[in-house]
Amino acid sequence: MAEDPENEEPVSPVGRMLIQPRLHCTILCIIGFQDTVSVPGIKSKLLQTFAKHKRFSSIMQLDGSGREKWVKTRVNIEEHVIVANILPEAQKSASPVEDYAAALAVAPPLDPRKPLWEVHILNVPSSDSAASCILRVHHSLGDGISLVSLLVATLRSVSDPENLPSMPLPPRKQHPKGFFAGLWFVLWTVLATLWYTVTEVGRFAAVTLFSKDSSTPIKGSPGVERMPKRIASTEISLEDMKTVKKAVNGTINDVMLGFVSAGIASYLREKSPKQNFESHRMHATALVNIRKSPGLQASEIADMMEGSSKARWGNQIGYLVIPIPLKEHTDPLEHVRSAKKISTRKKLSLEAPFTYAAGSLTMKLCGPKITADVTYKTLANTTFSISNVMGPLEPMMLDGNPITSIVPTVVGQPQSLFIHLQSYAGKAKLVATAAKDIIPDPQNLLQHCKDALERMKQAAITAKEWTS
Repeated sequence: MAEDPENEEPVSPVGRMLIQPRLHCTILCIIGFQDTVSVPGIKSKLLQTFAKHKRFSSIMQLDGSGREKWVKTRVNIEEHVIVANILPEAQKSASPVEDYAAALAVAPPLDPRKPLWEVHILNVPSSDSAASCILRVHHSLGDGISLVSLLVATLRSVSDPENLPSMPLPPRKQHPKGFFAGLWFVLWTVLATLWYTVTEVGRFAAVTLFSKDSSTPIKGSPGVERMPKRIASTEISLEDMKTVKKAVNGTINDVMLGFVSAGIASYLREKSPKQNFESHRMHATALVNIRKSPGLQASEIADMMEGSSKARWGNQIGYLVIPIPLKEHTDPLEHVRSAKKISTRKKLSLEAPFTYAAGSLTMKLCGPKITADVTYKTLANTTFSISNVMGPLEPMMLDGNPITSIVPTVVGQPQSLFIHLQSYAGKAKLVATAAKDIIPDPQNLLQHCKDALERMKQAAITAKEWTS
């Protein structure tokens, strides 16, 4: 029951959409630890951090006009911290933590009578951790950027326990020097933005209204969001990605899209060697942060928990519909060059802020149910979702226990596959969450992606040797 009815806040348009039964999305985040997790220590830390945050200490109720609002409530930490009882036979699995998280992916929805989050503690070893915690959060509470930033504000730097870990800052934009060069750059940027906004928003509208992806071995079927899941992850070398990035003068996102496209094409050829997929239509949806910075600094979140920050918490995200090229290339770097062309169009367009604004307008005019139905159709007409969230730059610890890995994912969307890249302390994890009846071997799919990156790195090294 709400304790302070005066402390209320309207639910954002995206939050209202995400609580609709047809689009009930949940964020899962597996956090690996170097040592066994102390249950009392975790509870104490959560009371000092999560329980003070306005979203994590509120429940959703309807106001007099039937609109959802956040209402402050008292957090009973015992209801939010679950110590998992892993049976001995389950511990013999090659991935008991991922299996437990996969079960959470299709578990009953979070109880709306209490704040919509849980922390599950698993004191069982995994491939890179002695113990793990799984954070289960309803997507209406915030997007990946917000939640990673909150997580960082809860932790401390291993090298400097008195201070919060640092998050990446936005890269500096470089502009041409000189009046005429600058004028031409501005003119070209304006014209390119207008053109690419028209073409990319047109693509988004077509996919939403009538253009479905071709049928492939990884395309989901109706009701795929309710199918049992499998979660797999693998470590990706950031240095290899930077080598490829430098070779094509691109970005980390270009490289990710390149090796994921190449990996999926290779996986499809393995599953159906007699079929030619090059002419197949395939799209990925990407959630894009529309804030000016790549994330909220941990200090902002810390201030927010004290009620003194005006940082833009919540679901500040727009959608992109990204074409996935399945053409086979003799030069592995061509996959990244193709991805770079796609990424350039997307970055110059206003597709992400347009979709965010269009969703808010649809919400005002038609309500959350129709908005959720439209978003559901867009996702169902595409094949998979892709995401990249930059994590902290340095190792972190919770209650003195160093964190070894961060593995996030999103479940509940009508797609058979979600691929996520998460960086942390100079390393990166590539994560795949798949409907196991459609993609029974997500670890194999990730290996195809990893092998594609290796081929790209070797091609980049060879190209550098030829030019030196």
